[in-house]
Amino acid sequence: RDVWGMCFTSVGSVTKIRSMVCLTIDTSSSLEIIVSLEIDGKKDELQTRISREKPQEVLVLLDTLLKKNNLTLSDISEISVCIGPGSYTGLRVGASVANTLSYLLNIPINRMPVGKRVIPVYS
Repeated sequence: RDVWGMCFTSVGSVTKIRSMVCLTIDTSSSLEIIVSLEIDGKKDELQTRISREKPQEVLVLLDTLLKKNNLTLSDISEISVCIGPGSYTGLRVGASVANTLSYLLNIPINRMPVGKRVIPVYS
């Protein structure tokens, strides 16, 4: 990674520049879920009203955003998640999804070192 936040990968003798992609998850509200991708400073966001299937809705929104931007999970370079205050169940869902993706993709969450997990703060 260079000082401007770009990721460089080499394929054979060609060096490709990878975009910085930040996933943001906000499940703190008891009314809606917001999932966004920030790609090289440009934000694309989806939100939905909450139903009983909150965890599935987070993943559906994420999948929709990735497809819309021709990206895959492996393109995500960092994760930001709201850890509180907010809805007890909502915060647990957001933190669980973020912690799982951070672990699987080996990427930082909330600007903490890779491998650290977030813990919701309930109010």
